Amino acid sequence: MAATENDFLKGCAQLGLPLTHVQRDQLRQYHHMLTTWNKTYNLVSPATIADAWSRHFLDSAQVVPHLPEGSTVLDFGSGAGFPGLVCAILKDIKLTTVERVGKKCLFQQEVVRQLGLKDRVRVVQSDVLLVAETFDVVVARAVADMSLLMSLCRQHLHSSSFCLFLKGEDIELELTKLREKMCVTTQLSRSITSADGFLVRLEVST
Repeated sequence: MAATENDFLKGCAQLGLPLTHVQRDQLRQYHHMLTTWNKTYNLVSPATIADAWSRHFLDSAQVVPHLPEGSTVLDFGSGAGFPGLVCAILKDIKLTTVERVGKKCLFQQEVVRQLGLKDRVRVVQSDVLLVAETFDVVVARAVADMSLLMSLCRQHLHSSSFCLFLKGEDIELELTKLREKMCVTTQLSRSITSADGFLVRLEVST
């Protein structure tokens, strides 16, 4: 049975994320826009739309408790805005999303406009390697394996930055390969939306 908005709210409660009425309305509007736009623009896999409250929204929300208030956050390969836009709705952060596909950026920009997030969210259509900035936190979801992720985002980390990646069952193998290339410290948390998924917090050791 597909997850409902109430299932999403229960998941947020499990994460210790109380939602205001404004946040609920914003998320409901975002969900409606995703289901509407996806019919034409194929922003996410059509097979996941019926379960979007869990597969996309709750999966993204589990990043939020790990984000420092007021931090600068980069979400690259952000697609339809996951996890970044959900994080920006639920936490006071300064978010930059980077996505190469024009139709996905257009969708994100419309979500940002309609939800009134323009003062805290910037949508950039670009290759992440062309973005010349550093951020407090880098997040990514379903983008690439760990070694490629770090090769793409390493230049965006300053001395106290960390990364939050939503990953699948091959995470231990990916981390083993990554440690052959660089020294990192990691913390793994079990996903609340996938039996074989993990949220990985990663810091590059000096």
